[in-house]
Amino acid sequence: MKFKLENPPHQSTAIQSVVEVFRGMERNIYDNAHVEDIHSNVCSLTAQEITANIKRVSSENGININQAFIIGENDACIEMETGTGKTLTYIQTAYELFKQYGLSKYIVIVPSVPVRQGVIDTFDNFKDQLAEKYDVTPDVFVYDSSKLSKLHDFITSDNLQIMVLTLASFNSENNILNHVEREGLFNNLPHLEAIAQTHPIIFMDEPQEGMDTDNSKQWIRKLKPLFKFRYSATHAVKKNVLYQLTPAESYRLGLVKNLKF
Repeated sequence: MKFKLENPPHQSTAIQSVVEVFRGMERNIYDNAHVEDIHSNVCSLTAQEITANIKRVSSENGININQAFIIGENDACIEMETGTGKTLTYIQTAYELFKQYGLSKYIVIVPSVPVRQGVIDTFDNFKDQLAEKYDVTPDVFVYDSSKLSKLHDFITSDNLQIMVLTLASFNSENNILNHVEREGLFNNLPHLEAIAQTHPIIFMDEPQEGMDTDNSKQWIRKLKPLFKFRYSATHAVKKNVLYQLTPAESYRLGLVKNLKF
């Protein structure tokens, strides 16, 4: 079955809303984003400039200031109903941010193995069309503790990198990311610390499913993300709401068959 990359308006708006968070930043290039074999995401904007961009985007998308929950954190919500192309939206957002700003490091955190497989399937279904549109073929892979070469490439490469993982695959002290034995190190650092130095952008798929527990927040914090973007229809935690595709709007557009309240 051949899938067609169509980019309906609701997906395009959600993608552009994230792109606009970084409007005005200096483009990442080798000279400003590569230090001692580690290629990082670097943002030249101040916290105040990012917050101003978030306020502008939220307002332009018609979100009431009292419902936008604007706070000075690098953490924002995109509300999209299940079945409206949420996964393809955040995958393509990575391509767009790489095209616009050279931001190259992304981690997709999912709540379960089936959802993780869904992310990989979505990428496989659209990778040829995305490569044609953006003229780049990213390294997309599932985190596997037995394949440290993939982590090495994630840390060092200036190509677009997208690592997909479940919370359970990395949030414990026993995980290989935290090993301090010689074979578990990158440039004398545990891999988790080396990954943190890349300051990845994190896409949280259904974050209300365990990603805001104290333990999960502690481990996500260790990744030192440049920014976290939350994708869900039912956010339990709302911060800097950039875009809302409501159930009523989804139904009106024919994207879902039933209204959910």
